[in-house]
Amino acid sequence: YSQSPKPLYTKRHQLTTYIQVYIEIYRERFKGDETMRNENISVDTITQKILKTSGQPLSTYEIAKRAKISWSTANIHCYKLKSEGKINGKLEKAEVGLGKKMIWWIGKK
Repeated sequence: YSQSPKPLYTKRHQLTTYIQVYIEIYRERFKGDETMRNENISVDTITQKILKTSGQPLSTYEIAKRAKISWSTANIHCYKLKSEGKINGKLEKAEVGLGKKMIWWIGKK
């Protein structure tokens, strides 16, 4: 019996390839988006910028969608900013269904 053939790619090469693909997807996702272009901007800063420029209160979902982050990340940072007194929020009945949603704004409503 002969030895089994060597794999074409090593596990390290596969991992490197996956990372390169992820980076390309990330770059494409945020290409041309001024909010997320600088990767060193904190989520808190992005959240505040979104709320300032929106001109109206936004739900956690809307903030997450505009910032291109997960809902849970947006939720955590909104509550953090609220506890620091930087933004305001209140619970409202959702337009659809029986649920409630949190809306956020900067300044007086």
